[in-house]
Amino acid sequence: MFVVVMKTFAKFFLVFSPFLFAFALSFHALLANQIPFRDLKNAVVKTFGMVIGELDTNTIIFERFESTDVEKQVYFATITYIIFVGFISIMSIVMMNLLVGLAVDDIKGVQRKAQFKRQEMRIELIFSAESLLSRFGRKTFTLRNYIYRPNNPSGYLSRMFHRFYVQSMKTAKEIAEIQFDDDEVEVTTTRKSPEKRLEEIQAQIVQLARTMNQLVDRVNSGAFSSQLEGNIQPRMWSNKRVVACSGTTERRADPIKRLAVDDDLDEEPVQF
Repeated sequence: MFVVVMKTFAKFFLVFSPFLFAFALSFHALLANQIPFRDLKNAVVKTFGMVIGELDTNTIIFERFESTDVEKQVYFATITYIIFVGFISIMSIVMMNLLVGLAVDDIKGVQRKAQFKRQEMRIELIFSAESLLSRFGRKTFTLRNYIYRPNNPSGYLSRMFHRFYVQSMKTAKEIAEIQFDDDEVEVTTTRKSPEKRLEEIQAQIVQLARTMNQLVDRVNSGAFSSQLEGNIQPRMWSNKRVVACSGTTERRADPIKRLAVDDDLDEEPVQF
């Protein structure tokens, strides 16, 4: 982080160094009678100190009102004030705040890089520890050979587990067979259901036909009895004379035919 900030400051100083030397030359030309600005070297050092906040305004500008010494006088007061105010505005305020902002921004970037670097170092540490432990574990705990006999369990737990496994597999097989049989029976029942339905419909038709035959028998018996009574009464009064009505002739009504119902349902269906 320190190196990054120093690099930023070096770049910043290269950009603003012309301003520093320009103000140093200005103060050397205007305040050459004062000791800090007597020669160019001292003027540059004093100006650089003023940049970081050591302005010493009372000694440079206002001490001339309390003393009559030549080393404390300001001969070009107006232009000196203007340049001094410009120096404070540009170098002390703008440049320093800009330098602080750049430093803070660099610190944020450095912090982000430091987080990535820390994660990288942590990952490298984990891989190093894993490789070291894996080498140690392979040499210490890894078995050279292993004999496995699935049908010959050696320990008590192995035998119990083997017995439980065999029993569970047998039960699962029986359940699968039962389910397969149920599915086959269900499929057979589904296939035979139309035939059974047809037989039920045929039985209903036969029952309906028998009921209709009973009704036909009743109707035929009723018509025959009424006709018989109508024929007997005129014979008793007319001594076997034929009764003739005007333009009409009595004729015996034909009986209604019954339906041909089979007693056995497996024979021919009902004929209507």
